[in-house]
Amino acid sequence: MKKILVLAATIIASFGFVHLASADVYTGFNVQNDFNPKIIIIIVLLGLWTIPWKGVALWKASQNKSKIWFVVLLLVNTLGVLEIIYISFLSKNRDLISQEKK
Repeated sequence: MKKILVLAATIIASFGFVHLASADVYTGFNVQNDFNPKIIIIIVLLGLWTIPWKGVALWKASQNKSKIWFVVLLLVNTLGVLEIIYISFLSKNRDLISQEKK
């Protein structure tokens, strides 16, 4: 009985792998033929756009001793939108407050 169960499990598993291997027949998507190198270029350009904004925003958040904003800016990726908002509006208010205290 145990051998029959093992044989049945093997047949079912191999059918699953064959079915997954032929998925491009059903969906029309084949990774090797439909790969577009323009996607890599777009991802690299978006990364090059985001990194400086994120760096400046994280630096300003650390200088303002704003731990919550530092963590939010570090974890949330908005392609520079949140970072630009923080640099433009929120960090300036903190800088003015800290200068008035001195």
